[in-house]
Amino acid sequence: MFKSSADGCRSRQALGDLGAMLRETSQDTRSRLIAGFLSLTGNGTCILAPIVSWGTKFRHPGDFDVHTSILLAAALPDDDFPIFLFATALVLTDMRQADDPPDTLYWNWVAFHAQYALVCPALRAALMRAFKAAELAGRIDLGPAQEPAKCLKMTREAVLTLLDGSGERSLTSAILAGADATEVGWIWSLIDKVSGPALAAFRNLYQRPEGLAPPEPATVTLIPWKS
Repeated sequence: MFKSSADGCRSRQALGDLGAMLRETSQDTRSRLIAGFLSLTGNGTCILAPIVSWGTKFRHPGDFDVHTSILLAAALPDDDFPIFLFATALVLTDMRQADDPPDTLYWNWVAFHAQYALVCPALRAALMRAFKAAELAGRIDLGPAQEPAKCLKMTREAVLTLLDGSGERSLTSAILAGADATEVGWIWSLIDKVSGPALAAFRNLYQRPEGLAPPEPATVTLIPWKS
Protein backbone atom coordinates (compact mmCIF):
# COMPACT_ATOMS: atom_id res chain seq x y z
CA MET A 1 0.00 0.00 0.00
CA PHE A 2 1.49 3.34 -1.00
CA LYS A 3 2.12 5.79 1.81
CA SER A 4 2.73 9.03 -0.09
CA SER A 5 2.08 11.01 -3.23
CA ALA A 6 5.66 10.30 -4.27
CA ASP A 7 5.05 6.55 -4.01
CA GLY A 8 1.88 6.79 -6.10
CA CYS A 9 3.73 8.78 -8.74
CA ARG A 10 6.56 6.24 -8.76
CA SER A 11 4.07 3.44 -9.34
CA ARG A 12 2.39 5.05 -12.34
CA GLN A 13 5.65 6.24 -13.86
CA ALA A 14 7.27 2.82 -13.37
CA LEU A 15 4.38 1.12 -15.18
CA GLY A 16 4.49 3.72 -17.93
CA ASP A 17 8.20 3.19 -18.45
CA LEU A 18 7.83 -0.61 -18.51
CA GLY A 19 5.07 -0.22 -21.09
CA ALA A 20 7.34 1.88 -23.29
CA MET A 21 10.12 -0.67 -22.87
CA LEU A 22 7.78 -3.44 -24.00
CA ARG A 23 6.51 -1.49 -27.00
CA GLU A 24 10.09 -0.83 -28.15
CA THR A 25 11.06 -4.50 -27.99
CA SER A 26 11.87 -5.71 -31.49
CA GLN A 27 9.57 -8.08 -33.34
CA ASP A 28 12.48 -10.47 -33.69
CA THR A 29 12.81 -10.73 -29.89
CA ARG A 30 9.05 -11.19 -29.53
CA SER A 31 9.08 -13.95 -32.14
CA ARG A 32 11.94 -15.77 -30.40
CA LEU A 33 10.05 -15.65 -27.11
CA ILE A 34 6.90 -17.00 -28.76
CA ALA A 35 8.89 -19.79 -30.42
CA GLY A 36 9.83 -21.00 -26.96
CA PHE A 37 6.24 -21.28 -25.73
CA LEU A 38 5.09 -24.75 -24.82
CA SER A 39 3.32 -26.47 -27.71
CA LEU A 40 0.09 -26.72 -25.75
CA THR A 41 -0.35 -22.95 -25.83
CA GLY A 42 -1.64 -22.89 -29.41
CA ASN A 43 -1.06 -19.65 -31.33
CA GLY A 44 1.39 -17.78 -29.11
CA THR A 45 1.23 -14.59 -31.16
CA CYS A 46 -2.55 -14.38 -30.78
CA ILE A 47 -2.17 -14.83 -27.03
CA LEU A 48 0.76 -12.49 -26.36
CA ALA A 49 -0.27 -9.53 -28.53
CA PRO A 50 -3.53 -8.80 -26.65
CA ILE A 51 -1.80 -9.22 -23.28
CA VAL A 52 0.66 -6.46 -24.17
CA SER A 53 -1.98 -4.30 -25.88
CA TRP A 54 -4.35 -4.48 -22.91
CA GLY A 55 -1.88 -3.33 -20.30
CA THR A 56 0.20 -6.51 -19.88
CA LYS A 57 -2.16 -8.28 -17.52
CA PHE A 58 -2.44 -12.07 -17.43
CA ARG A 59 -6.12 -12.46 -16.60
CA HIS A 60 -7.74 -14.97 -18.97
CA PRO A 61 -7.29 -18.76 -19.00
CA GLY A 62 -5.36 -18.65 -22.26
CA ASP A 63 -3.01 -16.02 -20.83
CA PHE A 64 -1.84 -18.36 -18.11
CA ASP A 65 -1.00 -20.96 -20.75
CA VAL A 66 1.98 -18.79 -21.70
CA HIS A 67 2.74 -17.29 -18.28
CA THR A 68 4.85 -20.28 -17.23
CA SER A 69 6.92 -20.08 -20.40
CA ILE A 70 7.47 -16.34 -19.96
CA LEU A 71 8.41 -16.80 -16.31
CA LEU A 72 10.95 -19.42 -17.36
CA ALA A 73 12.43 -17.08 -19.99
CA ALA A 74 12.77 -14.42 -17.27
CA ALA A 75 15.05 -16.85 -15.40
CA LEU A 76 17.41 -17.68 -18.28
CA PRO A 77 19.66 -14.66 -19.00
CA ASP A 78 22.39 -16.81 -20.52
CA ASP A 79 20.09 -18.41 -23.10
CA ASP A 80 18.94 -15.21 -24.82
CA PHE A 81 19.51 -11.93 -23.00
CA PRO A 82 17.01 -9.77 -24.99
CA ILE A 83 14.29 -12.40 -24.39
CA PHE A 84 15.26 -12.48 -20.71
CA LEU A 85 14.74 -8.70 -20.44
CA PHE A 86 11.48 -8.74 -22.41
CA ALA A 87 10.08 -11.60 -20.31
CA THR A 88 11.16 -9.88 -17.10
CA ALA A 89 9.36 -6.69 -18.12
CA LEU A 90 6.23 -8.70 -18.96
CA VAL A 91 5.96 -10.56 -15.66
CA LEU A 92 7.07 -7.52 -13.64
CA THR A 93 4.36 -5.37 -15.22
CA ASP A 94 1.74 -8.03 -14.48
CA MET A 95 2.97 -8.50 -10.91
CA ARG A 96 2.68 -4.76 -10.26
CA GLN A 97 -1.00 -4.79 -11.28
CA ALA A 98 -2.37 -8.17 -10.17
CA ASP A 99 -4.41 -8.50 -6.96
CA ASP A 100 -2.82 -11.87 -6.27
CA PRO A 101 0.18 -12.31 -8.60
CA PRO A 102 1.27 -15.90 -9.26
CA ASP A 103 4.87 -14.90 -8.61
CA THR A 104 6.28 -11.82 -6.83
CA LEU A 105 9.68 -12.23 -8.55
CA TYR A 106 11.57 -12.25 -5.24
CA TRP A 107 13.82 -15.06 -6.48
CA ASN A 108 14.37 -13.25 -9.78
CA TRP A 109 15.63 -10.17 -7.96
CA VAL A 110 17.94 -12.17 -5.71
CA ALA A 111 19.36 -14.17 -8.62
CA PHE A 112 19.47 -11.57 -11.40
CA HIS A 113 19.76 -8.05 -9.95
CA ALA A 114 23.35 -7.92 -11.25
CA GLN A 115 22.16 -8.84 -14.77
CA TYR A 116 19.53 -6.08 -14.69
CA ALA A 117 22.33 -3.61 -13.99
CA LEU A 118 24.18 -4.59 -17.19
CA VAL A 119 21.65 -3.19 -19.68
CA CYS A 120 21.60 0.30 -21.16
CA PRO A 121 20.85 3.12 -18.67
CA ALA A 122 17.25 3.67 -19.79
CA LEU A 123 16.22 0.01 -19.52
CA ARG A 124 18.24 -0.52 -16.35
CA ALA A 125 16.54 2.41 -14.63
CA ALA A 126 13.10 1.26 -15.81
CA LEU A 127 13.58 -2.21 -14.33
CA MET A 128 15.12 -0.93 -11.10
CA ARG A 129 12.41 1.65 -10.50
CA ALA A 130 9.69 -0.92 -11.21
CA PHE A 131 11.15 -3.32 -8.65
CA LYS A 132 11.41 -0.45 -6.16
CA ALA A 133 7.78 0.53 -6.74
CA ALA A 134 6.81 -3.09 -6.11
CA GLU A 135 8.70 -3.02 -2.81
CA LEU A 136 7.01 0.23 -1.77
CA ALA A 137 3.65 -1.38 -2.55
CA GLY A 138 4.50 -4.29 -0.25
CA ARG A 139 4.78 -6.84 -3.07
CA ILE A 140 8.43 -7.79 -2.63
CA ASP A 141 11.30 -7.36 -0.19
CA LEU A 142 14.39 -6.38 -2.15
CA GLY A 143 17.35 -8.17 -0.67
CA PRO A 144 20.03 -7.26 -1.48
CA ALA A 145 18.92 -3.63 -1.39
CA GLN A 146 19.06 -1.53 -4.53
CA GLU A 147 21.93 0.84 -5.20
CA PRO A 148 20.34 4.29 -5.81
CA ALA A 149 22.83 5.07 -8.59
CA LYS A 150 21.60 2.06 -10.57
CA CYS A 151 18.11 3.59 -10.62
CA LEU A 152 19.27 6.66 -12.54
CA LYS A 153 19.29 6.97 -16.31
CA MET A 154 21.75 9.85 -16.01
CA THR A 155 23.96 10.91 -13.16
CA ARG A 156 23.26 14.15 -11.33
CA GLU A 157 26.45 15.64 -12.80
CA ALA A 158 25.47 14.67 -16.35
CA VAL A 159 22.06 16.29 -15.94
CA LEU A 160 23.60 19.49 -14.56
CA THR A 161 25.93 19.60 -17.57
CA LEU A 162 22.94 19.20 -19.89
CA LEU A 163 21.11 22.00 -18.08
CA ASP A 164 24.08 24.36 -18.31
CA GLY A 165 23.19 27.12 -20.74
CA SER A 166 19.63 25.85 -21.22
CA GLY A 167 18.04 28.65 -19.23
CA GLU A 168 16.39 26.16 -16.87
CA ARG A 169 17.70 27.91 -13.78
CA SER A 170 14.95 26.76 -11.43
CA LEU A 171 15.61 23.11 -12.21
CA THR A 172 19.35 23.58 -11.86
CA SER A 173 18.75 25.13 -8.45
CA ALA A 174 16.34 22.33 -7.48
CA ILE A 175 18.92 19.65 -8.30
CA LEU A 176 21.77 21.47 -6.59
CA ALA A 177 19.67 22.13 -3.48
CA GLY A 178 18.16 18.64 -3.36
CA ALA A 179 14.65 20.10 -3.50
CA ASP A 180 12.00 18.06 -1.70
CA ALA A 181 9.59 15.80 -3.58
CA THR A 182 6.56 18.03 -3.05
CA GLU A 183 8.24 21.13 -4.45
CA VAL A 184 9.45 19.30 -7.55
CA GLY A 185 6.06 17.63 -7.96
CA TRP A 186 4.29 20.98 -8.00
CA ILE A 187 6.70 22.33 -10.61
CA TRP A 188 6.11 19.31 -12.85
CA SER A 189 2.32 19.46 -12.47
CA LEU A 190 2.18 23.13 -13.55
CA ILE A 191 4.40 22.93 -16.66
CA ASP A 192 2.84 22.92 -20.14
CA LYS A 193 5.87 22.78 -22.42
CA VAL A 194 9.16 21.23 -21.38
CA SER A 195 12.54 21.38 -23.09
CA GLY A 196 14.71 18.33 -23.60
CA PRO A 197 17.15 19.28 -20.81
CA ALA A 198 14.23 19.94 -18.46
CA LEU A 199 12.72 16.51 -19.17
CA ALA A 200 16.06 14.89 -18.37
CA ALA A 201 16.14 16.86 -15.12
CA PHE A 202 12.62 15.83 -14.10
CA ARG A 203 13.39 12.19 -14.90
CA ASN A 204 16.49 12.39 -12.73
CA LEU A 205 14.48 13.93 -9.89
CA TYR A 206 11.84 11.19 -10.20
CA GLN A 207 14.48 8.44 -10.19
CA ARG A 208 16.32 9.68 -7.09
CA PRO A 209 15.31 8.14 -3.74
CA GLU A 210 13.16 11.16 -2.79
CA GLY A 211 11.21 11.04 -6.05
CA LEU A 212 8.71 13.74 -6.91
CA ALA A 213 5.29 14.20 -5.32
CA PRO A 214 2.74 15.99 -7.51
CA PRO A 215 -0.52 17.11 -5.88
CA GLU A 216 -2.57 14.69 -8.03
CA PRO A 217 -0.37 11.62 -8.52
CA ALA A 218 -3.20 9.52 -10.00
CA THR A 219 -3.75 11.87 -12.93
CA VAL A 220 -0.55 13.88 -13.40
CA THR A 221 1.08 13.61 -16.82
CA LEU A 222 3.84 11.02 -16.89
CA ILE A 223 7.38 11.95 -17.82
CA PRO A 224 7.91 10.90 -21.46
CA TRP A 225 10.01 7.78 -22.03
CA LYS A 226 12.28 9.63 -24.45
CA SER A 227 13.72 11.95 -21.81
